[in-house]
Amino acid sequence: MNWRDIIYHYYEKGEYDKVIENSTEAIKLYPDEADFYSLRGLAYFKKGEYDKAIEDFSEAIKLNPAETYIYGGRGKAYYKKGEYDKAIEDFTEAIKLNPDEDDLADYYYWRGKAYYEKGEYDKAIENFTEAIKLNPDEAIYYLGRGEAYFEKGEYDKAIDNFTKATKLNPDEATFYPIRSPAYFKLTYFKNKYYDEATEGFSKNTNPADYYYRRGKDYYEKGEYDKAIEYFSEAIKLNPGEATSYVWYGSAYYAKGDLGKAIENFTKAIDLNPDKAIEELTEAANTETAKMKPDKTIFYQFRDIAYSKKGRHNKATTDFTESNKINPDEGASYAQRGADYYIKGEYDKAIEYFSEAIKLNPYEADFYCFRGAAYFVKGEYEKVIEDYTKAIKLNPDNADFYNDRGVAYIKKGEYDKAIGDFTEAIKLNPDEADSYNNRGVAYIKKREYEKAIEDLSKAIKLKPNYSLPYNNRGLAYLEKGEYEKAIEDFTQAIKLNPYNPEYYRNRGKAYELMGLLNKAQQDFKKAMELQE
Repeated sequence: MNWRDIIYHYYEKGEYDKVIENSTEAIKLYPDEADFYSLRGLAYFKKGEYDKAIEDFSEAIKLNPAETYIYGGRGKAYYKKGEYDKAIEDFTEAIKLNPDEDDLADYYYWRGKAYYEKGEYDKAIENFTEAIKLNPDEAIYYLGRGEAYFEKGEYDKAIDNFTKATKLNPDEATFYPIRSPAYFKLTYFKNKYYDEATEGFSKNTNPADYYYRRGKDYYEKGEYDKAIEYFSEAIKLNPGEATSYVWYGSAYYAKGDLGKAIENFTKAIDLNPDKAIEELTEAANTETAKMKPDKTIFYQFRDIAYSKKGRHNKATTDFTESNKINPDEGASYAQRGADYYIKGEYDKAIEYFSEAIKLNPYEADFYCFRGAAYFVKGEYEKVIEDYTKAIKLNPDNADFYNDRGVAYIKKGEYDKAIGDFTEAIKLNPDEADSYNNRGVAYIKKREYEKAIEDLSKAIKLKPNYSLPYNNRGLAYLEKGEYEKAIEDFTQAIKLNPYNPEYYRNRGKAYELMGLLNKAQQDFKKAMELQE
């Protein structure tokens, strides 16, 4: 057998590590052969190592820029990474190269999926339709088009497509619960399709999964009321699944209902500490969490989950017993501090964080926690002191510089703030928060062009992050470019319709343009949300 036969043999068996191993050896012998890079890229893709896959596909494209499947492979890797614009570029190039009909349909389908994720549902439908024309017997193409119609509110068309998918592949249970919400939505005031919708759920072993996924979609779009509605349904259908409780709590947290957030996080931890840890970690890194001054709530509850698992030297949630077990690590004091922080008792939180620091003065996170409590109290000098100590202990943590920079902004020390945000960017150049915050500092210094440049970079990195749009709008407002300001404030509102400040800022822009009726509407909305 030659190298290709060996590699294909292992690929077909699903032995991807051996594919990678043999492809690597083949590349050493034949460094100008694109196939070996692309085969290794496919194996990395199957293993979920998308950066390595992209690297290999890119090398293969350099060697053979006319091969369609390489663009297709790289496009799928970009899609999996959430880099939808790059995915669309690659699928478009693959389509231009005119592959055979089956591959061509696949590329239209994947390009449709990328447009769907970007919220461009009309373009998604166009691409799914092209895929269907080329291969009308592929159920998943109808499924994709149905989901796009569903998001557009065209429920009849959604049902038609989901029904077609189920007819083509009646054994695929996942199609049924997706069709069912469309029926329920369509027949809100009539029960014409109730039996068929209910039957759809009965054919799926886990119908709660659809509601959970839809809830996360709405959560990521900032539509928290809808997210709550869907997570609630998921919990009703599967009350023993910890994951839904974490995101249910996260949606309430986003709306400012801390009590409901705590209640649901606690339920998740009680059900499954491991799953709660995993989901709380993910929730802590969402854009919603990053916009909150008290985002450490996710980490605090994650610590509670760790404690429940016994990772803090078999600590229990009872503080006294925990302190007896491990009096010199400080973790139990930090945990109690976190509990008080969550309750809004910041002085007590500071007291316990301080005790944790005495017991373990080399734990950077303890200073970070205490700094967060001082921040809420408005004691910014103490915030800076604590984060400075954290930075000395861990100088490679971009978040520490970023958070200290925010404290410098609060103190009006904008040059120091810019210095910290710049350092954070050096350590993590893909973090939108740092660009956003540096942009705010430039606004404070009236350096509006620099501010707009940084805020545009933040938007490019995180196009669904509302805060940079609002802040760029403020920069345009100060420059007197009111139409651009309104455009940005409007986009911020679309991404997060619950922030009164966004309406207030757009109202100011309308007022300055003399559009007083629109201004009054926005000011009124801001007041309603503030209440």
